[in-house]
Amino acid sequence: VLFNVYMERQKYGKAAMTLETLANCAESPAEKRRLRAMAKDLHMRVTAMDASALQQFYLRNETEANSRYGGSTISVTGVVSSVARSALGWPKAFLTGKDGDSLAIGCLFPHDDATGHTSLEKGRHAIISGECLGLCRGQVLLKSCRVIETTM
Repeated sequence: VLFNVYMERQKYGKAAMTLETLANCAESPAEKRRLRAMAKDLHMRVTAMDASALQQFYLRNETEANSRYGGSTISVTGVVSSVARSALGWPKAFLTGKDGDSLAIGCLFPHDDATGHTSLEKGRHAIISGECLGLCRGQVLLKSCRVIETTM
C-alpha cells in the first residue's frame, strides 16, 4: 500500500513539474497563469497532510511545528466535520483526520469567498490549502483558505 501511495505521489509530482515547464513555454500570459494554477493545485494535492497528524504535531511540539509550518501555505486533507460562519460572518470549516477523531483543524475562508467553500459538506473528504497561523486555544488554524478538492 505504501509503495502505491509513493508511486501515486511520484506521478503527480512529475505531472506538476511538467505543467510548470509548459507554463514557462506558453505564449499568452493567460495560458501561463492557467497552467501555473493547475501545477500549484496538483502540488497541493500531492503534499497534503492529514488533519489529525498536523494537529498532533502541533500539540507535541508547538515550537518545531511553527518553525516548519507557521506562516506557510500548506494543504490539509481530512473529513469535513462542520461548515459555518464565524461570529464576524467569515466562512469557516473544520477538518478532522481520516479516523474521524475529535481533533479538528480550523479553516477560515476569505470574507469575500462567496462560493469557494460551498462545495464542502459535513462527512465529505476534502483537501484545503491555507496559511498556517499555528495553534490557537488548542486548535491549529489556517487562514485565507481555498478548497483544492472534495470527494465522497
